Amino acid sequence: MTAMGVSYRLLAMFMLSPDVDDRQSRVTLVSGALAVAVTVAGGSLAIIGLASGLRVVLSTAASLGLASAVLYGRDIAGIFRNRKRRQLELNMRMAMLSFISLTGTALLGIALVSAGAFAAHVGAIAFLEMFGWLSGLVLAKLYKIVAFLTWLETYGPVMGRAPTPRVQDLVAEVGRRSGSSSNYVAVWAKQGRC
Repeated sequence: MTAMGVSYRLLAMFMLSPDVDDRQSRVTLVSGALAVAVTVAGGSLAIIGLASGLRVVLSTAASLGLASAVLYGRDIAGIFRNRKRRQLELNMRMAMLSFISLTGTALLGIALVSAGAFAAHVGAIAFLEMFGWLSGLVLAKLYKIVAFLTWLETYGPVMGRAPTPRVQDLVAEVGRRSGSSSNYVAVWAKQGRC
């Protein structure tokens, strides 16, 4: 939930896109928060009280979580659609791969639940979500943030008085592109074996 919330601000900022409507993002947040609350509170009560209710609790939580993911996808698509910066920088192209991983996680979860094999492959779901989406998104954003902080520390004091390079000029994007792509391919290949 934290990564989703932070991504709203970072994506809009890096792509020069208007922020998502507060009411719209609040619905996404409430849906996700309810999924967590139902899982923790309802799961605890079901386990303590009657184990047969656990399936209902987890189904409800999964439905709320899926709704939150779908609403989040809608919001992110809106940010991409309304962006002013048409040419995507490397950090945004890499972030797109993390969103593909999140979509893959949701689709894989639905397929496994439909096949009755979710419990046997829960590790694959967790791996794809943690390393494909969450870690991938963090690494893509840190790539831009670290370069910006370096630029700010080095060139901020002389900005306006001397020529300054662009933030993108401080990084070697060619090497980073292949490294990031390799990371996603490795995560997807590993997940495929789980």
